[in-house]
Parts: sequence; structure tokens; C-alpha cells
Amino acid sequence: MIVFVLGICIILLEILSVTLQWPATYLWPLSLTCLFGWILYPKKCIEIGVATVIGLVLLQYLSVTEMLSILFGHVVLLLFIGSCFSYLMVKHKVHEVISTNTLATLQPKSLSSLMIVVMGIAAFLSMWISNTSAVVMLIPIVAAIAQQTKLSSESILIIGAYGATIGGMLTPIGTPSNLVAVDYAERFFSIKVGFLDWFLYVLPFVSMLMLMLTGYICFAYRQPVQVNISHIPVVPQQKRVMQLIGGCILLWATKTLPFGGWQAIVGDRITEELIGMGVLVLAYFSYCQKNKRLFAFSDLSKVSYSGIVMVMTGLCIAQAVKTSGVVEMLSVYVATLEGISSMSWLLMIASAVSMLTELCSNTAVTALSLTLTDLMMSTSSLDPLSCILIITLSANSAFILPTATPPNALVLGTGKVSLSKMMGFGAVLSMISLLILRILYF
Repeated sequence: MIVFVLGICIILLEILSVTLQWPATYLWPLSLTCLFGWILYPKKCIEIGVATVIGLVLLQYLSVTEMLSILFGHVVLLLFIGSCFSYLMVKHKVHEVISTNTLATLQPKSLSSLMIVVMGIAAFLSMWISNTSAVVMLIPIVAAIAQQTKLSSESILIIGAYGATIGGMLTPIGTPSNLVAVDYAERFFSIKVGFLDWFLYVLPFVSMLMLMLTGYICFAYRQPVQVNISHIPVVPQQKRVMQLIGGCILLWATKTLPFGGWQAIVGDRITEELIGMGVLVLAYFSYCQKNKRLFAFSDLSKVSYSGIVMVMTGLCIAQAVKTSGVVEMLSVYVATLEGISSMSWLLMIASAVSMLTELCSNTAVTALSLTLTDLMMSTSSLDPLSCILIITLSANSAFILPTATPPNALVLGTGKVSLSKMMGFGAVLSMISLLILRILYF
């Protein structure tokens, strides 16, 4: 298989070497090799990402200074903090407390209300922890409810997976591709997108998508159910974790709003990543048991670094593509075409990004696709931020295949979900998401 991939890259190299001049000649084969490597060898994504970055530096697409500025930049640090928060919640089972007690409090009386609650829990958790962790926690709860109520868990699991995917769009740390978009907006267009800014930009899209899903659920699943779930106690360390992370989220959200936020008083010297680091330090000096810290140095080895490396690699590739002149060449070529409206171009790009994400990492697809922002602007009257949001949300709107997102793969792996139902449901949801994008941002 790897020989096949290398063969494709060599052929592409020969084609591109004829049509493009240095420094674009070797850029796309290198980027595509990285992309195919992540698809074929997902467990080696760190090694593949590091090798790609080294290749970009050696081939002079990227300077060492640019690479280091990305590595220690706002986005990578914020993603590292988000990954630590995710592990902290999972380590102390805070997500389990939130989900179980929410279900115990609401006690859904129908299948539709149960599905909506599960979708809401998955969406909320995925705003702060990885959607993978959120779905892993929900699967046994849904299985227990299905066994208790004698219901099929298929539709509940699918809705939970989609809820996790949609909820991850709402915050910069919800999914790595969001942070890639935030960095791209600031790096190339000097647009600073804060935590609350991103939330407010994306909220209309997520709200409309969730409302349509909710309406369908209420119409299609009216069967009454009786869910008997008891509250579980919240231990002191779980309360402490919720207080720390909740305080961090509050500070992030009020940085600029309302009335200029606390930044208007203390200035912009206190960054979001500095606040997050402070919370992790407080967690280090907090104890859940005698001589046992909430978050110890040894926990750093258990944090998932694959997503962080993929984001860093994606940012490096985006920087190289941006400075290589490829996008400008494409813009000149598109300008010579006739008979294709700007709306058609935008829909083609959004659809292509969404379909590509069904097979590839949304982080990698977003990083590569964001380089088309200038092309989208040149063929339409859209501002840079609208183009960035269209690309990022299109990349996040992958609901059809199990390869699209980890939640899809997880629920399919339970054996309770049929691929045909997931593909049918996901195809409709993907088309609806593109329609909402068209209404809101085009």
C-alpha cells in the first residue's frame, strides 16, 4: 500500500513539475503524502507529521523561525491546554457525573426526549473535551438504558455521535480544526478571534442544525419510555475540577465582552493560554486524596499528542502553501473561466471540503483548504472571516462515513448501528448543513 501511495505522489510530482515552478513543485506531493499517511497509518500520525514539518524546512518552504513560532504559538498551546482539560475531566470521571445526573434529573418520558437529552449531553461535553471521550462515555449509558427499556439503541447512538460532532464546532478547543481556523485568520488577515467571538460566530449555524435535528426527532420518535436512572454523588475532587475548568471558561468568555470585558481593565498581557496554564498549576497544587494531586506531571505523558502534532503540521503546510504562490496562480486561472458564477464556486468548494473530510482528518483538510480563502474572496464579495467559517464548518460537517469522525466509528463499532442507516441519515444531515451555510454565510 505504501508503494502505491508513493507511486501516486511521484506521478503527481511529474505533473506538477511541468505546470508549476519552484517552490511549488514539491509542496503538493509532500502534503499529499502526509495526508495519505494519516489515512493509512493513523497510529503513526505523530511520526508522519514531524517528518512532514522537517521536510518543509529542508525544502525551504518554511523557515526554522516560522516553524518555532507555530510550535509555541497561541493555537498549539491552547490545544495542549484543552487536551489537558479533557484528560483531567476523564481522569476524575466528571463527564460521567454530568451525563448521569442530567439524565436522572430530566427523566425523559419519550424516545424523542431521551434522544434529545443524549444529543445535548454529547454536544455540551464535546465543547470542552474530545468528542471521542464524550461518545466513549455515552455508549455504556445508552446501552444500559436500551436494555432497561427494551428499545433499540441504534438511533440513540447515531444521534449521540452527531451531537458530539456538532457540539465540537462551538468552541475553539472543541475540535482542532477550529484552532487551525483561528490561527489562519490572525496570521494572514490580522483578525483576532477570541473564545467568545468564535462561539458567537458559529452559534447561528449550530443552533439551526440542532433545531432541525430536534424537529426531526420529535416527529419521528414519539414512543413513550420509562427511564430509571439514579443520581450519583459528586465527590470533592470532581467539584474541584468543575470549579477550576468552569472558572477558566468564565474568564475566557468574559475577556472582551461585555463592555470590553476584563481585558479593557488589565490589558491584553493576560492571554487565554496563560489563564489555562494557571488553572493547570492550581490543579497541580490541589489534592484529591492524601498526597495525590488532581493533575500531576506524570499525567502529561497520558495526554493525547496526536491531535496537537496534526494541528501543528497542518499550520505549517498552510503557511507553506500561502507563501508559495500556488493560490495566486489558481486565482488567475479561475479568473479566465467563464460561465461559472461565484455562488457555484463557493458551493463547489464547500461540498468538496465536506466530502474530502469523510475520508480524511478534518484538521488536515481544514489546514489545506483554508489556503483557498484568497481564491474564494477573489471570486465573490465575501470577507475573509466568512470564507474561513465556510471552509471550517464544511470540514466539520462530515456525518456520512465511519471514517469521517471518531464518534461515527465508535458507534458503528458497537455492532448496534447499521452502516446503511448511518450513511442515509448522515447524507441528509450533510446536505442540510451545506444549505444552512449557504443561508448564513454566502
